[in-house]
Amino acid sequence: MTSSGRSPAVAIATSALVGCFGSSTPSAPQGQTDGAAMEAATVVSDGGTDATTGDGGAPEGSTGASEGGTDGGVTSDAACAGDGGPGTFTCTGSLATARIAPGAAVLSSGAVLVAGGWNATDQTVTSAEVYDPATGTFAPTGSMTDAHLWAGWTAPWPVLPSGKVLTGGGLAASGALLASAELYDPATGAFSSTGSLGTAVIAFGLVTLPEGSVLFIGGYSAVTGAAPTPGWQYTAGTELVQSYAPTAALFSSVAPLAEQRLFGCNVVLAGTVLAIGGWVGPPATAESNIEQYDPATTEWTTVGTLDDGVTCGDGAFVLPDGQILLDGNNILDPTTWTTTPTTNTFTTTSAMFAQLATGDVLAVGGQDSTGTAIAQAQIYQAATGEWVTVGSLHETRSGGRALLLPSGDVLVVGGGNASGAALASAELYHP
Repeated sequence: MTSSGRSPAVAIATSALVGCFGSSTPSAPQGQTDGAAMEAATVVSDGGTDATTGDGGAPEGSTGASEGGTDGGVTSDAACAGDGGPGTFTCTGSLATARIAPGAAVLSSGAVLVAGGWNATDQTVTSAEVYDPATGTFAPTGSMTDAHLWAGWTAPWPVLPSGKVLTGGGLAASGALLASAELYDPATGAFSSTGSLGTAVIAFGLVTLPEGSVLFIGGYSAVTGAAPTPGWQYTAGTELVQSYAPTAALFSSVAPLAEQRLFGCNVVLAGTVLAIGGWVGPPATAESNIEQYDPATTEWTTVGTLDDGVTCGDGAFVLPDGQILLDGNNILDPTTWTTTPTTNTFTTTSAMFAQLATGDVLAVGGQDSTGTAIAQAQIYQAATGEWVTVGSLHETRSGGRALLLPSGDVLVVGGGNASGAALASAELYHP
């Protein structure tokens, strides 16, 4: 894939990745592959703001400003007024390091781990921070050994039955695909190595099965160049599926998908896994088949085909009635495998999604039709089957993370603003 001369299908796939993770610089052209306009990145483990960068970032162990001021090297325009009433956003403490495309997970304690990504000076970082909802602040924690950039696609990192968080695969700062995996232990605040993937992959689907094992589904298995530098490209997709067993701390291969699946949507339904949509390539073409994984047999079966023009790459959610919301635009009936458009068509691209405790789905930020980050937020109401607009973010934001907290609030953290600058700020949505 390249940033010019692409087919429409390639443009869809690449802009999906850039949009979800945000542009790295104000001048980054839309649709360019994974922040390809970024300067050469170097990895840092101390929060990404060492003395050589001169970016004005917060020193290690400090917390960035939550209202205005500098956020790990980025000045925030957020006006943080708000009473926290239903359907509104309020600001909360900021990251010490501005991060686009971080990994994240809600820990068993209710705290939130935010790790990796790239910072305000386009450096790939290995550092990590933990958000405490009780105090509304972030604090530094142990760093990863490897960057694990884009380790997974849209889904939070899996929390294992032990309470540890698994991250594996993705990219090193050198641009090399990683097969290594690490576990974050909240009790010690440290990452440690665990069994490695059999095949190094990036942008795979992540699904945790009811018994605790984790599937790494599809993704890309080859790249050229050193990410995220100009000209970096994906060059090969994969149909491989790899399973991590927490008790053995090892990965093993299970039956592959029928076809490559890049940026696809994955959900757990009645104890099985559905792999829906995505793309095949490069060159990228829309994937229409729907496959179902049976953990008892470890086999995939093609069960349906998406209707013409229907795709899924940003997120799928099982609604309270068993129907499945695809990318905010269509409802999939898992009894007939037919789709119907949602009411009040959802027009935002690459939004950050989170399913609320009610089963409704929050879509926040993302990009408009010009590829510019926005502050809009909408709720898909499962009971009425339509989208409604709710209060806006205090900052335009694309490429961050939205995570449901035990309180029912949603933490929206990091990403890039309308100028493409990395954000350290965080906000809370109150249903």
